Amino acid sequence: MTRRARVVCFAIFVAAAILVVLRRHRGGPTTGPVLVVRAVSGDAGAPPPRADSEERAMALAGASMSPAERRRVLELVEYATTRLEAKLSPLDTDFDDGDPLAQLSAALAPFMPSFTASRELERGAWQSDDLAVRVAASCKAASLAQGERCVALWPTDAAPRDDGARARFLAWAVSHAKVVDLGTRERAERCARVLRDRAPLESSPIALVLLDDDLSLHPTAERAALQVAARRLGEAMAASGVHDTRGLAGFTRAPRDERVAPWLVLSRTEVLVIPRLSALSRPLPVDCP
Repeated sequence: MTRRARVVCFAIFVAAAILVVLRRHRGGPTTGPVLVVRAVSGDAGAPPPRADSEERAMALAGASMSPAERRRVLELVEYATTRLEAKLSPLDTDFDDGDPLAQLSAALAPFMPSFTASRELERGAWQSDDLAVRVAASCKAASLAQGERCVALWPTDAAPRDDGARARFLAWAVSHAKVVDLGTRERAERCARVLRDRAPLESSPIALVLLDDDLSLHPTAERAALQVAARRLGEAMAASGVHDTRGLAGFTRAPRDERVAPWLVLSRTEVLVIPRLSALSRPLPVDCP
């Protein structure tokens, strides 16, 4: 082969290699986690949530609370129930003139960001008028259907920001989450306690702090009592002709022991931190002792 022929062959090889790289880049990331994106028409209905999505979300929210906060929620629900039941009595022994449900809503306000983020994390799929998005462990695991493509969930230098910005905005609870490795289980648990104490503060950008056991929906000490209290509140509300607009019905039922966010594998030394929707533009502090 002449020198000129070798140069031509080398040029063809380089061009082919560049083409392969470009095709891979255009096809999106192959490793995950990833967002799977598909264009939809405005009249395409979003897929229905799973039947137990609300109780799974509330179990997550409860797991992210400190034990003191869970006891506080339990006390608030029990107190509101007692007052509502008193108003149903012919003797009306409730001596507080305020609306017990309005007061309950006000008292639960610090926990609402956690409830919202829990629902979004549990959902795993989102849709706008023209875009359907779901999260997956990888492109391969997602088994892409016709018209679907992958974008990076957490863009890095190796997976630069692309046209998936809108998809990441829809999936804000997962695309803005941080996973922090503390090195040991003891440090991870200590970090989770510190961050959970900060989360209810009005100035905090944190909505959820979860360990691997929490994603597996392992029972917490107060869950059974809260289920009983929430069920009793629901009965009092129904007797009063009031509909549950506060999402408390999710606390009344135990979720199936089935992992939330199966696309994410957390080690026992890692902590998952999810921001509030209102704080997406703010830094998410995950500094732990």
